[in-house]
Amino acid sequence: MSPEGEGSIESPGLVTPGTALARAADLAGTTECGRTAVTGKCRDSVTYSWPERHTLRKCWRWMPTPDALRGPSLPRIAHHEAGHAVLMQWIGLGCARAVASDTKGQAFFPNLTEKMRDLQEPADPTGELAATAASVFAAGTMAEMIFTGSIWTGPMFRNEQHDCIVAEEMLRPAFGAKSSAGHAWAQRAALHVLQGRWPEVQAIAAELIERGEWHAARNP
Repeated sequence: MSPEGEGSIESPGLVTPGTALARAADLAGTTECGRTAVTGKCRDSVTYSWPERHTLRKCWRWMPTPDALRGPSLPRIAHHEAGHAVLMQWIGLGCARAVASDTKGQAFFPNLTEKMRDLQEPADPTGELAATAASVFAAGTMAEMIFTGSIWTGPMFRNEQHDCIVAEEMLRPAFGAKSSAGHAWAQRAALHVLQGRWPEVQAIAAELIERGEWHAARNP
């Protein structure tokens, strides 16, 4: 926890016990996690649809990390953190602030103590809610994919990325270890939401590039 009482995107405990999962359950019961609410295109002609339920357990061929996602790059890292921030806002957690440099970055949850107090983890017999909640952690890399114009053809497992390790921890109970199905759902969900909200991603990224940090309080 930071001195401001925030939680880092690298703190999975703030997501798993009912926060993102409960929000994913709420969304599933109304707009099918944004399938009808989020539309749009960005970067080239590829449009990513919300994943269909019959693909929840589909086995995918793993995609290697594109070269465009490697090496120092402030613009790319800024879009990575902006992607996290937008997904955190979309799923109902909110994002207090984010920071970025050419080699690393971080997004921060607001203080969720009160929000978490009475929440219970919802029933998730299929694993769909866990996979949707894991999109918060997939969002950074997926924002990099959109920003660089890289085409998603299958799930990526980036061992060097803490985000990916946290997503794996969230997905493992429902899907098993290193499941291409669970990671694919989370990444496709993130791609769909980020495409529909790309102007928001760009606005946050622009401030990260200019200032090195973004604060939600400065951008109500």
